[in-house]
Amino acid sequence: MPTEREVKRRYDQARIDAKKGKYAEALEGCLFFLDNGGSAGVRLSYTLSDIMALSEHLPDARIALETRRDRCEASILDGSGGWQEIHDFTSFNKYLDERDRSLALLEQISHIPKLQELHATLLNHLWERLATEGQYEKLASIIEDEARNIAGYLARHYVVWSFLTEGSDEHSRDLGMIRRQVAQASLAYEVLMAVHKDRVAETLLRWVLRCDPTGEAEALMSAAAAKAGRGSDSK
Repeated sequence: MPTEREVKRRYDQARIDAKKGKYAEALEGCLFFLDNGGSAGVRLSYTLSDIMALSEHLPDARIALETRRDRCEASILDGSGGWQEIHDFTSFNKYLDERDRSLALLEQISHIPKLQELHATLLNHLWERLATEGQYEKLASIIEDEARNIAGYLARHYVVWSFLTEGSDEHSRDLGMIRRQVAQASLAYEVLMAVHKDRVAETLLRWVLRCDPTGEAEALMSAAAAKAGRGSDSK
């Protein structure tokens, strides 16, 4: 196995090669990083973006991603895959602009008893898309866990933000992060209200209002309740 330093070095060189127009060498380095456990935050974002940019010059770049996506899909279907394969699969589809492929697999494995654990994991990855489309009932089994996770992340970021110096870059950056999490929380609240998980919905609402320094959360949560058909029930 290559060392972490070697993996990073190859990717750094790949980005230099891309700028020089050495596209084949750049693709080789990006795929090396992708296949050898590069940093997850980089691997499934910047690296995939780099590979798709290379596909404008090399058709093989897109084919390489499709091949890896199809391999992940096969491992999910035969039960040998796990969380990582699902994360890779949904990320590949995002950058290939084939997100419906993820939804199709979700539907396909929903009917296979031995794959229900993988189905729940895939559902966790796709819940925001399904919520936005109003497919609330499909999310009834996992939305409570999502709400707890969102509230936990929001609370932790709010505490950290509270200790930052007002006007600093970090203060502004973390405020933006809190705003994104409040928006995500409002989507979870919409689902909770729609499927009548009122106790969890009320708890999430209290935490969001407590951890919102912008004053925007109340309107977002009210709008979410209204969209779920529960406008008169929101606090």
